[in-house]
Amino acid sequence: MIDTVGGLRGILTIVGSLMTKLFASQMAAGLTNLAYNMKMMTAKGRQSVADERSAFIKEQSEVLANMEGSEDTVANKTASDVYSQQLQRQQQLIDNQEHMNDLERQTTQILMDQLEAQGKIAIEKAKAVDKAKEKQADTSAVLY
Repeated sequence: MIDTVGGLRGILTIVGSLMTKLFASQMAAGLTNLAYNMKMMTAKGRQSVADERSAFIKEQSEVLANMEGSEDTVANKTASDVYSQQLQRQQQLIDNQEHMNDLERQTTQILMDQLEAQGKIAIEKAKAVDKAKEKQADTSAVLY
């Protein structure tokens, strides 16, 4: 049977291609993590990551400022508040991350995920409120 697939070389080729196909996403994530960890080993790398994070937070703050000036709806106000809180919590995590152990980081990430999920629920409920207000306004317009 081994001879029919080209001997040991054939088997290794088949196994290697199967492993690559099955674990491609984990391999890519592992390489990304490796690059990040290597970057964080140097002061210049840490500064680069901090600069990227600061730029991202600044960009998101500008997006929030633009949202606040847009249409005056419950959903827009809620989204602005939710995203603002998430940015604040993310910045706090970034500021305190070097003083945290792995368990604290994992716990904080779970809490951040819960905050994000609650924010999405709040935004969806606010959209429902806006739809109900529109429906009420349409009904009032028909009656008068």
